Amino acid sequence: MAGIKNVGESAVQSIIEERTQNGPFTSIFDLTTRVNSHTVNKRCLEALAKAGAFDGFQHTHRAQYFFQEPGEESTFLEKVIRHASDYIARKNSSQQSLFGEEEEIEMTELQLPECQSWSRIEQLKNEKEITGFYMTGHPLDDYKVEMRSFCTVTLEKLKADMMEFRNKDVSFAGIVIATAHKIGKNGKPYGSFTLEDFMDSLNLFLYSEDYLKWKHLLDEGTYVHIKARVEARYDAPDQVRVKVTSIALLNEIMEKNAKNLFVTLKLSDVNDELIDKTFNLAKRNKGKCNLRIRIFDQESDLTVDLPSRKFKVNPRELMDQLDDSDEFEVRVSQE
Repeated sequence: MAGIKNVGESAVQSIIEERTQNGPFTSIFDLTTRVNSHTVNKRCLEALAKAGAFDGFQHTHRAQYFFQEPGEESTFLEKVIRHASDYIARKNSSQQSLFGEEEEIEMTELQLPECQSWSRIEQLKNEKEITGFYMTGHPLDDYKVEMRSFCTVTLEKLKADMMEFRNKDVSFAGIVIATAHKIGKNGKPYGSFTLEDFMDSLNLFLYSEDYLKWKHLLDEGTYVHIKARVEARYDAPDQVRVKVTSIALLNEIMEKNAKNLFVTLKLSDVNDELIDKTFNLAKRNKGKCNLRIRIFDQESDLTVDLPSRKFKVNPRELMDQLDDSDEFEVRVSQE
């Protein structure tokens, strides 16, 4: 927990000691009334909420802690903190009864707000902001099929030895995590941006007409597919650079480039039920991509290619439904 931004070691120690002595915390109300508010302060609690530390509390989600009612300036978490502070103050000032027992102060809990949960992307963005990395997934998880089908290299492999790709065309994809728009000494605008995939990141530049053509895609959080050529630098022929030749939105790359969708079935699995299932899936996901059914016989190691004359499909929608099934092996091709 101490690795989370705005959460210090003293706050972590306070939380752990209280949890060890008096048991697990059952809600955000229980937590804020039991820990030391000087060490576990508002910034600390906000960071813990963004990092998902409170996900274990029942019937709550992260967006609730930062929800503001219309016309109000306080977030729900700020209300909880004030509520807990008031409860502790009343408890500390309670009078002793005639029998020498402390007056019992009842702890009431605020009503959790009803609001929309954060989108997956928003949740991941907050996780990285507060911890430095994605915790519950990666923003590119939804584009694994596109990256597997239309990328020839990962950023990690490209950066490991660029000379290996000298005078070659490459394609890769990722999310734009930083951008800069500048004016060169010649008075012409240019831009730079940092692209990140699952394992690495790469700084890229756009100049002149290329910059004007694609600058609208250089926004942080944009998912892009890039075609580029690795070529010698003008000022240092023994070195290479990555020259961008094309940029497209990653969520459009499948529809624009997929020519054939291959669905392979094992001959031993083929029966009337599987045939009907395949037929119905193709019928429900119509599009512009050719559908090719392949029947593979494991015993004879033979494959029969059966192009569909009746159906053209939406490759993304159909692959989403088939990719996790053991009955189908799915592959898309640009050819």
